[in-house]
Amino acid sequence: MPTWTGNAFPNSNWSTGGNWDTGSAPTLAQPALFTGVGLNGNQNVTITAGATCSNIDFTGYSGTANFANSLNIRGTGVNLGTTAIFSGAGGITINNGVSAASFTSNNRPWGMPIIYNQNGTGGLVHTYFNNWDVTDFRTDGANSGGNNIVIAASAGATITITNTLNIRNSVVAPTMTFIATNNAQIFSNPFSSAAGNLTATIQINSGVNTVTLSGLNLSGSLIWISGLMNVVNTLTLFGSSSLNLPAPILMNNIIQNGNTILTLLSDVNCNNFNYGNNSGSTLSLTGGFRMKIRGNLLVSSPSAITGGTGILSMIGTGSISTVGNPRLNNALETNTLGTITLFSLNFSSTWTHTPTGTVLGGSSIITLYSGAVMNTAGINFFSIIVINGASITINSLLSISSNLTLNGGASFAGTAGWATLNFTHGGATFICTLQAGNTYTVNGIFTMNGTSSASRAVLQSSDAVAVTAFINASSNQLNVTAGSPVNPAAGYVLGSTSTALPPALNDLLPDRPTILSGSASPYTLVNAIGTTALASGSYTLGKKAIFIVTNGTGSTNVSYVTTRDIDSNGGITILAFGSYSDQIGNPTANLFRTLNWGPLIAPSGSAYFTFVN
Repeated sequence: MPTWTGNAFPNSNWSTGGNWDTGSAPTLAQPALFTGVGLNGNQNVTITAGATCSNIDFTGYSGTANFANSLNIRGTGVNLGTTAIFSGAGGITINNGVSAASFTSNNRPWGMPIIYNQNGTGGLVHTYFNNWDVTDFRTDGANSGGNNIVIAASAGATITITNTLNIRNSVVAPTMTFIATNNAQIFSNPFSSAAGNLTATIQINSGVNTVTLSGLNLSGSLIWISGLMNVVNTLTLFGSSSLNLPAPILMNNIIQNGNTILTLLSDVNCNNFNYGNNSGSTLSLTGGFRMKIRGNLLVSSPSAITGGTGILSMIGTGSISTVGNPRLNNALETNTLGTITLFSLNFSSTWTHTPTGTVLGGSSIITLYSGAVMNTAGINFFSIIVINGASITINSLLSISSNLTLNGGASFAGTAGWATLNFTHGGATFICTLQAGNTYTVNGIFTMNGTSSASRAVLQSSDAVAVTAFINASSNQLNVTAGSPVNPAAGYVLGSTSTALPPALNDLLPDRPTILSGSASPYTLVNAIGTTALASGSYTLGKKAIFIVTNGTGSTNVSYVTTRDIDSNGGITILAFGSYSDQIGNPTANLFRTLNWGPLIAPSGSAYFTFVN
């Protein structure tokens, strides 16, 4: 093993044979050992062109190693010792073709590149001991000089970090796996630019020790294998990445940057999640697992979330806030023992709230797009806007303390309705469909206005079927010869299609023929029809949705409307200007099969006076 002596003083060149105890400089097959102080005070060494060795060890060396040129190593180990001083920019080039190399810094500063040129075909295994601080870590072969680690032809390479590998600027490592063990810390300083993307796999295999990740821009995979892990500071995600971090791992901050597909391979716990940090970025959260957020969810940037099967789960006290006008297409859970504060959000997925805590709407505006499913018992929303054409499913009472506004047509489905202070229909030509059997309540102002008899606003139930039917005089049997209601048929009401009721039905008002039972014609009605038979003709069977404007503070502003199978019994009478009930002898009836709706007309015999002062 050639050991440096410096006997050729004042010559300090590596290539001078007299400076080595063997009388010749090391070859690629021989290790180079630097220990203690060289003879005659010649402790320093200058790496000359063509310098080679298999391994190099500076243990015990206190001189200065001037890397004026690159040192070519064909072995597996570099140990910087504890007292050596390093200078120059030549660095180390490793050309070995073997599968393993180890680098031990002992906390020594290192300001030169390490270039690894793999001549073999096997995957590389690099182990970094006792803290390495570098500027760039690249596996694309590009070397910008300085304090870099550059690896070429590194398919399948594995990097093992036992203490700290601190990469201050950029990482390009698309085919590498970083394994953190023994209280390792990776990337302790935040990257200085978005170029610092780690596209490799980080595998945490720490036994019972603690692994710390800090300031890490990841566009590869982060996988937890075993043991305990304490993650502090920030994990920033770029590009497509995946996380497999099951409990008890808890991230502090997770930030998504750029257009990203984030795949969850397990439930991931974090304190705060910033979703869509850069303006215009999008994120697809997929994998079917949960991002469990104990603090704040910040959704920023227009169109920040594009969908996926991943679930956002709020499990602590925090807030859901937005910057810009983002849209959330991922399922959202608000399961909390505390209070979560909501801010404006565009939503088009499933929202489930387990009411173990409180969710406050503040002055938030939640915009619902088609596909939104609201399982939000216990949440009192401040204001909700429904986008034109949206189909919304409500499975628990949707409570709104201020305004529910339709931007156009809308359809409400599900097992429950909504209750709001004020409700504004989308207006002329737009159709709002309410789920049959559900109740929808307006406690304040109900506004629904068409613009003319030819351009009406429509409010209808979801369940109606055209039939050909007749009822014999004094009979409670409804005979249907064409068309049929959906079973169970109980609750369907018979009425006209688009004209005034025939006398046989008009004489029954306010009652209407309502099916009590039956699964096929003839159906049994709640009451017999009376002495006038209903002739066979075209009618409609419809199930009612209940729409109530309350007696308390409720008021209406309604004109030029069409309603079908909408009852408001239990609230104030809804009077609609320019609209006529089907029981009135008017061939252009507009209010079909309703209760507590009526035309806004002057009572017969009314007198009008004009006062002139």
